[in-house]
Amino acid sequence: MDGGNAPLTGMAGRQTRLAVIGLLALAVGIAGIAVLLKVAPSSIHGRKAYEPPVDRAGGAGEHRALGTATGQTVYVPVYSHIYHRGGMAFLLEVTLSVRNTDRSAPITVTAVDYHDTQGRRLRKHLDRPLRLPPLATAEFLVEEEDESGGSGANFIVEWVSAAEVSEPVIEAVMIGTAGSQGISFLSPGRVVARTGPADEPPGTSSQQPGRPE
Repeated sequence: MDGGNAPLTGMAGRQTRLAVIGLLALAVGIAGIAVLLKVAPSSIHGRKAYEPPVDRAGGAGEHRALGTATGQTVYVPVYSHIYHRGGMAFLLEVTLSVRNTDRSAPITVTAVDYHDTQGRRLRKHLDRPLRLPPLATAEFLVEEEDESGGSGANFIVEWVSAAEVSEPVIEAVMIGTAGSQGISFLSPGRVVARTGPADEPPGTSSQQPGRPE
């Protein structure tokens, strides 16, 4: 009887050892993945964390030295939060995008100021002008945890160029998640002032009109 059970006992032992080895290998694999996620999340997920734009203007007075052929002041409405469920605040993260649409000439962004619902300036995102090469983009972030702006927050963006250029696209993207809920939407900028040679008002010209025949 004992001799008949020996092969079964040996087989069961081998199966147990293989199961233990498999569990150990699985544990090592999970630990390795956890280390990779902690050390190099960008390589795993293919994502890159936000980085403030690099100042390429070369000096605070560069845009003045070049002269101004055109420029704008743009108001961008943004929302640090919106309301839902009878007035509860739903927090949002804001990304302001300034895109030079011209294919041959740079523009210089001279101001990016963030204001709250009462119109108070909370932050200057630029300490000096930022030069955007043709088709380049600069992004500015207001994190979800920053509730200071409120539902009526806004950006004032000013830009100039030494050449006549196509108008840049300036807009904000809001996104937020809470539990199983998520929301995202776009808010375009509105031009509130224009700059030209000698700061001419819009619709004026330095040329004298000819006399009628």
